[in-house]
Amino acid sequence: MKLTRENHHRYMGRLAPFLLLALIVQCFLYQHFVPQEMANDVSIFVGVGICLILLSGYVHNEYHRVHLRENYLELKFDLLNYHQEILYRNIVEIDVDSKRHGYSNVKLTLKDGSIHRILYIDQGDVLYKTVLEKARLV
Repeated sequence: MKLTRENHHRYMGRLAPFLLLALIVQCFLYQHFVPQEMANDVSIFVGVGICLILLSGYVHNEYHRVHLRENYLELKFDLLNYHQEILYRNIVEIDVDSKRHGYSNVKLTLKDGSIHRILYIDQGDVLYKTVLEKARLV
């Protein structure tokens, strides 16, 4: 079963117009209260920063994959050729934060003490139930 991030996509889509409005207001204020030779550079820097924030959210949602398999949890990030399998029996603790805006963040603690975070997934409660069921069966 693949865990999705559709709710985070929708949230970022609703947030984008407000970020654009904030950029316009900041650029207007910079043009009036900051020396002219510095105002354009700062406006460009802030605009590029906002674009990078939105782009990084999109890239993370599109290319970071989480699959629930029979005996393990599979984490993949296609752009960096990252692939990791976490056996359910190696998970000691699972912490799902409350759903906000329809998505959850999950923190997995393993027997070796390492911590894995899975961000912005829609079905955090499904992941929690599956890991608990599989860990008890294995």
